[in-house]
Amino acid sequence: MYNDLSQRAIIVHNTRYIVQMSSSLSMTMKRILTIALLVLGFKAMAQQEFQSSQFMVNPFLINPAYSSAEDLFDVQASYRKQWVGIEGAPVTQYLSVHTPVGKPHFARTHPGDFHNWHGTGLVLMQDKVGPISFTRAQANYSYNLGLTKGRKYGYQHVDGLRVALGTFVGIHNYSVDMDYLKQSETSTGETVYNPASGEDISINALQQSSTTVNISFGGLIYYLETYYFGASFSQILKGDEENHLTYRPHAYLMGAYKARLSDRTFLIPSFVLKKAFDAPWSTEINLRLDHEETYFAGVSLRQSDALVAMVGYHFHPKKQVRNFRQTQKPFQFQVYYSYDMTLNALGKNDLAEQSRGSHEITVGILLSPKFSERNAEDTWR
Repeated sequence: MYNDLSQRAIIVHNTRYIVQMSSSLSMTMKRILTIALLVLGFKAMAQQEFQSSQFMVNPFLINPAYSSAEDLFDVQASYRKQWVGIEGAPVTQYLSVHTPVGKPHFARTHPGDFHNWHGTGLVLMQDKVGPISFTRAQANYSYNLGLTKGRKYGYQHVDGLRVALGTFVGIHNYSVDMDYLKQSETSTGETVYNPASGEDISINALQQSSTTVNISFGGLIYYLETYYFGASFSQILKGDEENHLTYRPHAYLMGAYKARLSDRTFLIPSFVLKKAFDAPWSTEINLRLDHEETYFAGVSLRQSDALVAMVGYHFHPKKQVRNFRQTQKPFQFQVYYSYDMTLNALGKNDLAEQSRGSHEITVGILLSPKFSERNAEDTWR
């Protein structure tokens, strides 16, 4: 069975195949092929999830439990252009927001006490491949509880082992850009609008949009900023069976470990295992270097797909806090860029040879709550 990457490549390959054959086929035959391949592609898009090379920058996208695990109000926006140079290649963009709610100020509590709190957030995302667009709006809730007692160092309190459980509930919409389908390519290669196809009943009769509700669940277990492991399940509901646009449930396993190399330098290996039901597992591993929680550089390997290089920068002015022997970061601004060098797709070298790789950029603002309400520990970032 094809994995998610292969399904995306199928849609792109089919779109390009139509263009290549358009000069030798009649308009009627071209429309028949377009409709047939569109239906296959539309169903494939409905069964697969988005692709991101920066899962370690925003784990919240694939695990709803993460919203209560950080001590920050986190706002991030991202844009990804996949397989540059290939017509109809995937484009993904999102905006995400999440924050803990009701998290106590541990410096004023006994380290042996157990404290629980909540998390909430929102994700807006659009994933587009050729004429097919997938848009989702997801609301989030998570609950965070302690498993072991924390410890106290002077004025600072650090958590023990904790677990978080969360869910996404959202609206998913698939749509087809009919104007994209009503274009034809002339013998000179110039793309023009074909008014005749506007009268083509077979094209206009296609299901142009479908909106459904779906849910996801996730769990996360973590200790300070030392390590975390999580699992999540997305696209649990079947979708729009009436129009044969069913969702394929996905399972994710994720983890990371923050190893201290020196007082200011850390090495952070991380991984994500992804599986669409009735498809094989897909593996991505990342190794990231963190210097002074300000400069980041890393490399990832996505199984049978791409080698990824990434860099990042955090700007965080520090402000001294009275009566506490530490500094507070009132806000952080972050930016990450990654480049995917395509290795293989569909078992062929076609996309690897003709594309110029994939680009992804993420920017974000991380706001610290008032010191009287915050935990005296850093975060993963």
